[in-house]
Amino acid sequence: MTEQQSWQDIAQSKGMTYLQRLPEAIPEGQFLVHNSMRPTHPLGGHGFRAWLQPRDEHLEPCDCGWTRELGTHYRVKLKLKLKLLERDSAARDTDFA
Repeated sequence: MTEQQSWQDIAQSKGMTYLQRLPEAIPEGQFLVHNSMRPTHPLGGHGFRAWLQPRDEHLEPCDCGWTRELGTHYRVKLKLKLKLLERDSAARDTDFA
């Protein structure tokens, strides 16, 4: 299994579908989410990624103005991102101990 396949498997297991282009409408039961990079067109430029996924407690509405025509879109909650960064940083610090 390649690294790309493993990320695809993880995303699929969480019900996430990464987008290469915006859909005409958001399917029922799905939420449009993007990462913390500045939105770009086309999708995927400069690290910007967007995906569809079911609602979960880690999402919050985003007010950046991207894709207003599709209604509300979401981002991963900032507090969760900070916790993950702190955890990863602590893990790296112990790797060299």
